[in-house]
Amino acid sequence: MADQTEIRRRFIVPVMSETVVPFLDSLCRELADRGYETVFVPQSRAAAAAGEYQSEFSINYNSGIVNHSPERDLDFLVEKYDIPSARALVFPQMNYDYPHSDPPSLDAWDHEARYLPPQTGRKPGNFQPYIDWLHRCLDFFDQVFESGNGGMPLQYQGGEVIRRVLQRVAQHHDIPAVWIGFSPLEGHSGFYINEGSDWLTLGNTSYDSLTDKEIAQARSYLEDFRTEKPIVRADRSDQKPSFFQRMANRIRYLRETGRDALPRMKHRAKQRFRRALLSQYAERSYCSVNESQNIISHQEMDYVFYPLQYYIESRVTMRAPAFYEQSWLVEYLSRSVPTNHKLVTKDHPQQLGAQPRRAVDTIARYSIPLAPSYHTHEVIENASAVVTLNNTVGYEALLYGKPVITLGKAFYDDYTYKVDDINDIDRTIKYAVNSGGPSEEKIIEFVHGLISGSRAGVWRDDSPESIHNLVEGIVETAEAQWESS
Repeated sequence: MADQTEIRRRFIVPVMSETVVPFLDSLCRELADRGYETVFVPQSRAAAAAGEYQSEFSINYNSGIVNHSPERDLDFLVEKYDIPSARALVFPQMNYDYPHSDPPSLDAWDHEARYLPPQTGRKPGNFQPYIDWLHRCLDFFDQVFESGNGGMPLQYQGGEVIRRVLQRVAQHHDIPAVWIGFSPLEGHSGFYINEGSDWLTLGNTSYDSLTDKEIAQARSYLEDFRTEKPIVRADRSDQKPSFFQRMANRIRYLRETGRDALPRMKHRAKQRFRRALLSQYAERSYCSVNESQNIISHQEMDYVFYPLQYYIESRVTMRAPAFYEQSWLVEYLSRSVPTNHKLVTKDHPQQLGAQPRRAVDTIARYSIPLAPSYHTHEVIENASAVVTLNNTVGYEALLYGKPVITLGKAFYDDYTYKVDDINDIDRTIKYAVNSGGPSEEKIIEFVHGLISGSRAGVWRDDSPESIHNLVEGIVETAEAQWESS
């Protein structure tokens, strides 16, 4: 059995694909120099093979999960690890893989939903393969931790089954976790303590406790933000693989699968074609840039702003699952804003065509849908309030001093009006609008928390500087939790 000291010096890292292995090698090397052990658990045979044949730390790979046969019943395991519904837990990964119907299309199979998986006979809503995977992951990690060989989960943000199971098993054994993910600071990563993106540095520091230097640093960042109006987006080094990388991956896939690849290739081509058509349809249904400009600059119109979110992301499927189908929410919001206000929406420019046609129709009917390319900052600055699930637009609105209403789990929850009962949203919006938004001191406090909880460097960037900074954040976040436990 391992004692607490050994567990405190050991990280367990899920390996999601073979492409991340070189980065993890660099991370492991730096952690080892600081006296930490790293154990890698691959979620697929491909990732396991890459760890065995490509990693210099192949001995650190525990690939038993790939062929693991559960010894305990699923009912026992979900009860032990406080999982109320297996289907709810696996839902995010089902959406990543697309074996689920489009939100507004319950009859998607009959009408060929855009994202049907290409496998013959694999219909949307078939939870069983994912529940089987959940069962294997739970039983595997249960044995690891019960035998005393557990450790601190270290992983990138995401809603895959293996990530969520590792979090729950470690939490059951009172072992803290470190999650690396989005930070609104460009070129930086945020450090969370759970899958809900909670930061240790947010909500735990008051403005009065800040030094003059910390206040000046936060104020400088805030002034730059309001002047330069940067577009906040996820910053990952692997976000857009090069043309040659994509071609190499396709060639390798063809060699490995042969004729079996043809249905998938046909499916992807069909998917791209449908998305292009839906993009055109959405552009015709939404306001033009000029129309959007006229609407926003119209001084006599008061409005509440709701930015649409990409429903496949874990921000929705894991941290706001009740609002997976957002078109109904737009209709509900349209009759929940104050009497003298309009509801303004805006689709994400990079996700244009992701919303099904029926959803686009509903959005256009019950809100003023601005052009996706229209600058979000302009919409925020003129809004009376912003309603969001947990979008980065909520973070931006706070920096402009706007009242923000959140429906899902957001990293900035401590500074918003959180809706616990959707039936009270009309009252919450009215209260928020009348509040005038957070004070400048609260905003400075919030910005300080973001700065102190972020580190330069991004996941998969294995440059020495990035690795060094990430490890600094990992160790600090882990040790702070151990000290407070």
